[in-house]
Amino acid sequence: MSVSSFSDSYCGRASAKLDEAKRQLRHLHFDTSVSASQESVEFSVESIFLMFRSDHEPQREMSEEELRGICSSIPPAIGYVNLPRILLLRRFWRHFRRLAMYGDEKLRVGADRLFTQDEANLALKHAEEAYGAARTLRDWILTQKK
Repeated sequence: MSVSSFSDSYCGRASAKLDEAKRQLRHLHFDTSVSASQESVEFSVESIFLMFRSDHEPQREMSEEELRGICSSIPPAIGYVNLPRILLLRRFWRHFRRLAMYGDEKLRVGADRLFTQDEANLALKHAEEAYGAARTLRDWILTQKK
């Protein structure tokens, strides 16, 4: 395990997208808040993958074996980081990525009419959870190097 500059960069981008999601939610732009939260989840997961697999190619789906290896590599001291849940959140929000960005093209409905404050709040909560997991793992790895 290591925190590379690449992994750190993704963690920083996850944080920036989380800030954007909060800002968009405050301005009642629910669709763009959902979109920013979804991206934050993506960047958080990519950051985690890079901490455990320096050869990971961003946006490449990992095999079940690779995911099991990463999950089993989480030290007991930070076993409360629920990586399987974070991966579930990633899969869940990936499903809505295109809708949050472009709306429903077949129905000719913009994203602003599809997402409400409820979805934006849920997406933000999940983005905070994913980012929290990435930061916890990052911070734990950095403290082990001292």
